[in-house]
Amino acid sequence: MNYQLYDYGASIRFVYEGGPDIYIMKQSIRKIAVVREDVIIMDIINRSAIYFRRMETGLPSSVSAENLVNILNGWVENCLCNQNEGSGEGPAE
Repeated sequence: MNYQLYDYGASIRFVYEGGPDIYIMKQSIRKIAVVREDVIIMDIINRSAIYFRRMETGLPSSVSAENLVNILNGWVENCLCNQNEGSGEGPAE
């Protein structure tokens, strides 16, 4: 099975052979971590976790499971989801 993950700003698009695309809101991701050797977990609030193997992931390309986790965590950390939250700024008038 071949997996591809794409950074879509506020979400991550998870694509895999033979299945529908899954869009995961970054703010709903609890954690992304290596479970064992080549298996990665994407733990999602109020949903089942997604497990996938790094060796079966075409995009983004990575040299190890830890490297892929770092890439994905970087996407989540750089999310623009709640940029104005708590800033006291309202919508532009």
